[in-house]
Amino acid sequence: AGWGNFGAAAAVFSLPIIASFFPEEIGWRYAVVLNGILCSIWGVIYFIFAQEILGESINFQTLLENNIEVTSKKDIFLQVLFLIPIYGAIATLVWKLSGHPLQLLSSDTFKILITGILILYIFNMTQTVRSNLQKIDEQVSLEKKYEFKQIIILSMIYALAFGSQLAVISMFPQFLESTFQLSVATAGMVGSSFAFMNLISRPAGGWVSDLIEKKRTLIFFTSGSMIGYIIMSQINSSWPLWSLLLVAFGCSMFLQAGTGACFAAVPLIRKDLTGKLAGLAGAYGNVGAVIFLTILSFTSPKNFFIIAALYAAIVLIALIFLNPFNNLHKSFQKN
Repeated sequence: AGWGNFGAAAAVFSLPIIASFFPEEIGWRYAVVLNGILCSIWGVIYFIFAQEILGESINFQTLLENNIEVTSKKDIFLQVLFLIPIYGAIATLVWKLSGHPLQLLSSDTFKILITGILILYIFNMTQTVRSNLQKIDEQVSLEKKYEFKQIIILSMIYALAFGSQLAVISMFPQFLESTFQLSVATAGMVGSSFAFMNLISRPAGGWVSDLIEKKRTLIFFTSGSMIGYIIMSQINSSWPLWSLLLVAFGCSMFLQAGTGACFAAVPLIRKDLTGKLAGLAGAYGNVGAVIFLTILSFTSPKNFFIIAALYAAIVLIALIFLNPFNNLHKSFQKN
């Protein structure tokens, strides 16, 4: 997954340079088309050479239900609440395309899509509640019991570590261009520094969490992210470029390491739910990106960084309630 944000950094670095070789009004089109061509080529390469790992499914059983299984009535309630932001993020994108700031959807289309999202949420939650209540009434075995709050807290961390980072990657070059009067290409090159170390720092976060108790690791990386955003909120045109790069590198490395540490913990919640729980945490990364970018559209970059730091503080408070992963879940002990 570290390659994902590294790819974003590479795009921020290279696309403005590619666009600069063409007339200004069409340069971005050529850059985007080239990006699409490269993606298509890689898709063909993946299709030809990627292979399934035969036999692994025998040792790693998964559940095929559409919903995420929970094991208490309290967790059903938490799940219903916690899935609201996922549908809310989709609704936010629809809202932004209906005139805030882009008028790509008519008023009627907006209403139809929002109604459809609401109906889909209600339908899915009804199915989830019905399915889980039936299992809970039939008594859940000890080897399946787990606390849904674990994935809630880890998803909150990922919304910060991945979501806010994705938002910063999107806005940082333009922020540098306007604050330091840099050219588009130079701002892209400098701005890419925020995600350039992802290939190293994300795996490093997972590695550190394997060496040190996972909860402490997450607290450390979240604290570093909060401090980093506080410092970034103080950036102004009087800063020398080297100090800006130092702060950007430092803050981003805490965030990237946090994503690695987060996903080192997700599989330990319950073995047979790893895919679904990882999907939920990953979805919250995109939810975080949508929310943070929406906030940015209403405020200044300085306030954006302050709000990101405040959210990191909220995540730190939530981490108090995270159960340590000192012992393997019983699902790992099954023969």
